[in-house]
Amino acid sequence: MSGNPLAVALAFTLGRSQIAVAKLQAGIAKRAWQTSNEKIVLDLFEKRLAIYEEIRATITPINSSGNTTDENFCKYCQSIDRARYFFGLDVLNYLERIRISLINHQLACSTVSNDLTPDRPDWVKRKMESFKQIIEFYTDAPPLFAPYMQAHQKATDDISFK
Repeated sequence: MSGNPLAVALAFTLGRSQIAVAKLQAGIAKRAWQTSNEKIVLDLFEKRLAIYEEIRATITPINSSGNTTDENFCKYCQSIDRARYFFGLDVLNYLERIRISLINHQLACSTVSNDLTPDRPDWVKRKMESFKQIIEFYTDAPPLFAPYMQAHQKATDDISFK
């Protein structure tokens, strides 16, 4: 049983066209997903960067003055409050260590300011140690935060569909 050769050719051509359209639609859907994913990655980057910059902005006055105030400490705590939703335990543990250093530094600053403190030299040493831990933020934090800031998907100009 042989069919009409024209009908067979037409069916074959139509089938190939449908396959081509399906491949094109799949390619468009893939690119739409990639674009959507890139937007999510960018939004996440922007939120993480804002948190990092807030934290850094609370460290800067301490670095400049050498002292920690209640205001500095409160701003730091407010800055790190959102970090738990955007960073892993490595960053959170580090931020907690800085928070403890800020507490120690603030205590040392207030104790050292009193010249009559009997163990003042010990407190001066504690102040310097906690200050060192705080300002090491500038060298310790960037490599710790970096993996969270990098885009995991390369954006390309290649829109060919394979």
